[in-house]
Amino acid sequence: MSTSSPHGYDTRSWNPVTGCSKVSAGCRSCWAEAMHRHLGLDFSVRLHPERLDQPLHWRRPRTVFVCSRSDLFHQEVPPFFVSRVFAIMALTPQHTYLLLTKRPESMARYLASTSRSGIVPLFRLHRLELQAGIVAAGWTRHPDLLPWPLPNVYLGVSVEDQATADQRIPLLLETPAAHRWVSAEPLLGPIDLAAWLTDQRIYGDDPFHYPLPQRAGPNWIVSGGESGPRHRPCDPAWIADILAQCDAASVPCFVKQASHRYPGRQGDIPDALWARKEVPW
Repeated sequence: MSTSSPHGYDTRSWNPVTGCSKVSAGCRSCWAEAMHRHLGLDFSVRLHPERLDQPLHWRRPRTVFVCSRSDLFHQEVPPFFVSRVFAIMALTPQHTYLLLTKRPESMARYLASTSRSGIVPLFRLHRLELQAGIVAAGWTRHPDLLPWPLPNVYLGVSVEDQATADQRIPLLLETPAAHRWVSAEPLLGPIDLAAWLTDQRIYGDDPFHYPLPQRAGPNWIVSGGESGPRHRPCDPAWIADILAQCDAASVPCFVKQASHRYPGRQGDIPDALWARKEVPW
């Protein structure tokens, strides 16, 4: 069963994969792992094919965080299953999907090796013939009609400091995507994003090909501190600096929370920072 999301900028979480493993300092106090342990559940990676069709039943448009309790591009998630997730996202263009990873090399590798022609055949697994009105049936007969990269999908990376930003954001820029975003949370130090907050787009000649930003920087930034009993401090000046960088580049920014035991505004976060809840859709 899907539940409301804890992220604050979306309206639904969709978890066809649960469980993960730590890759950097930002993972130390993972809320999803803590929740699983509290419930006595194993946090190893598990696939849930029975959850794949959930978005097909949400007729009202939603903003959906994909795999909020995992990483879709974890090495233990097979590419075929990732493709099934992308097929569902293609079948539901009324929804906006947010994907976030700490494994951008896997994401870049998958997107570089996948095309619309590899996604369309999977539609039949989800009984496309029974989903009249959700998607144009012509996509199954003419794969080139499917917009690619999917225009309703935001691909993003999670970074916590300058080192992880320097490592992960360039890989994000190399990944075919209609939209890109960066989550600087939990923010453990100042981050200079100015080098990437640019928007140099190169449009292809294919009328059915969604304009691909060949060297476009992220067009949305999320920033915030860490919550929980072992939260590490986040200086509000770090968030303010990211906001200033976004303003200079005309990139929307969403300030999620301060660093505190409990999620939300608790802590020393000025009104001007807390008020910034911009989303690009």
